[in-house]
This record gives sequence, structure tokens and C-alpha cells, in this order.
Amino acid sequence: MVSFINKIFNNNETSDSKNQQKKIQIATAALFLEVAKSDNHFSKEELILFKNTLKKMFNLNEVQIEELVDISEERIIKSVSLYEFTEVINNHFNDDEKFELVKNLWKLIYADNILNKYEEHLIRIISNNLKLSHRDMIAAKFAAKE
Repeated sequence: MVSFINKIFNNNETSDSKNQQKKIQIATAALFLEVAKSDNHFSKEELILFKNTLKKMFNLNEVQIEELVDISEERIIKSVSLYEFTEVINNHFNDDEKFELVKNLWKLIYADNILNKYEEHLIRIISNNLKLSHRDMIAAKFAAKE
């Protein structure tokens, strides 16, 4: 199953909506993992929020989330940059969905009540790659704190 999903992610010619959804899920999970690990500490609070967010966003069960995490971690290892993941999001999310994604990334950062400079730097890069304005990135940050 893992090799099947990896094959889907690597095949640019596929247009099947299920395959596109898998690409979006992998890219989203990869961004969450990158942010969560950017301070070299993936806390229990961050892990719980990460899994709950994926469940809510994609209507996945625990087994599907574990598989998605494994595949996403594998893709991160093979990736050259965040652009590989943000490009998928840019191709499939509208501005409101990108805002929600960045807001959820901020929530993940604040899950352990510690804002690390590396986390903030990474989310700025992701927001920029997603073509969100600085104002929207800051608005997402404040919305995440509410």
C-alpha cells in the first residue's frame, strides 16, 4: 500500500481525484511534520493536535493517519525542499484553504506553549511559498491563538 501511494505521489500524469486527494494529504502532513520537528522536539501535545487536525481535515481513521505519517516522513527524507509540498497545496487549495492550513500550522506551533525561532522562520517560508501575504500570515497567527 505504501509503495502504491508513493507511486501516486510521483506520477504527475494522474488526474484521478482520489490520487489527487492522496497527494494533498501527503503534502499537508509533510508540512505539519516539518513544522513540528523544526525545533527538534515533537511534543506529545503537538502529536495529538497533529493527528486530530489530520482526522478533521481529511476524515481519516487512526490507521490511515499512521500510514499517512509514515509515507509523509518518507517523502520528507527524499525531498529537496518544502516547495515540493507547497506546490501541491498551491495547485489544489484556494486562498481561504491556505489561510486555514497556515492557521493550523500556527496552532501546532503553540500546542506546547513555546514559540521557537526555527518554527516561526519555517512557517514564514511556508506562508511565502503558499503566496500568502505577510498580513494573512500574521492574521492566521492571531487566529490560532484564539
